[in-house]
Amino acid sequence: MGQEIGNDLDEQNEIIDDLAHLVDKTDDRIRNETRRVKLLEKKSASCGMLSFNLVCGLCLVCVCVCVCVCVCV
Repeated sequence: MGQEIGNDLDEQNEIIDDLAHLVDKTDDRIRNETRRVKLLEKKSASCGMLSFNLVCGLCLVCVCVCVCVCVCV
C-alpha cells in the first residue's frame, strides 16, 4: 500500500511539474505580447481601433491560458 501511495505521489508530482512548465511558458508569452502591445501603442498615432484590437487580442490570450490551466488540472 505504501508503494502505491508513493507511485501516486510521483505521478502527481510529474503532472504538477508539467503544469508549472506550461504556466511558465504561457507567462512568458503574455509578457512578450504585453511588451509588444505597449510598443505598438507608443508607435501608434491614433489610439482608437488599434488599441481596442490589441486589448481584445491580449484578452483572448488570457482566456486561452485559463482554459489550458483548467484542462490540465
